[in-house]
Amino acid sequence: AAAGGGGGLADAALPRRQQRHQRGRHALTGARASGAAALRARAKRCLLVQPASTWPPSGSGELAMAVDTRGRGGLVTFRLRVRDPQEAARQKAHFEGACSTGDPRALLQLLGAQPWHVPTLLALHRALCQTGQVAEAADMAARALHACELGFSTEFAEQWLLGGARLAADAAEEDCGQLLLRALWHHAGHLQRRGAHASALGVTKLALSLEPATDPTRALLTLDSRCVRAGEEKLLEAVATDPTLGAAPLLGGSPPPPPPPNSIFG
Repeated sequence: AAAGGGGGLADAALPRRQQRHQRGRHALTGARASGAAALRARAKRCLLVQPASTWPPSGSGELAMAVDTRGRGGLVTFRLRVRDPQEAARQKAHFEGACSTGDPRALLQLLGAQPWHVPTLLALHRALCQTGQVAEAADMAARALHACELGFSTEFAEQWLLGGARLAADAAEEDCGQLLLRALWHHAGHLQRRGAHASALGVTKLALSLEPATDPTRALLTLDSRCVRAGEEKLLEAVATDPTLGAAPLLGGSPPPPPPPNSIFG
């Protein structure tokens, strides 16, 4: 009867302390398994930044990429927007209140409540850089870029890698497109600092391809040195000889469609 009764009688025969230990171990194992599964599912959607195990859960993200206009030559202009304008307005008010204190600890406290708010992450990145905490700053930049990346659509990712995506970004500093460009710029800088020169060059080219006519991140000022460090002398020659850079594919493979006049990378 004891053998056929399952684990109930067996568990009852164990000391209570051992029973508690087993239940806690099973609960911890289940939590780790579910957390690992969520991390793997989130990593599948990543293009540039793989989420760290220490990062908080992100869900579907707070931003979303949508088509703005379709132009000639296969170029598609996208716009990055917030998913919930009311929630975004609430977070902005909290962020401005934390910034008004002039205390980075207020931003850290705010980050606990809204861990994927891109302006908060970028503001903390700047504060950490100013205090010499480069590793922590790099983590904030990566999180900011990942927060933007969660909103990427499949069409945007495909067009971006082919050089056919453009980004509609307003001049306002809090514009979502501007936040994405800033996160790309900072992330590329930290990649170069760690010696990942090929990755830094790739991110720099992707950032430049989104706004080639105006180059808001001034990527062209660093593109030549990053080409040299990454061993991409052929791309450096294209930068020097071709004012439109239409002869230089972004990530290898087939080049993008023929560029319109007075444009770069497109």
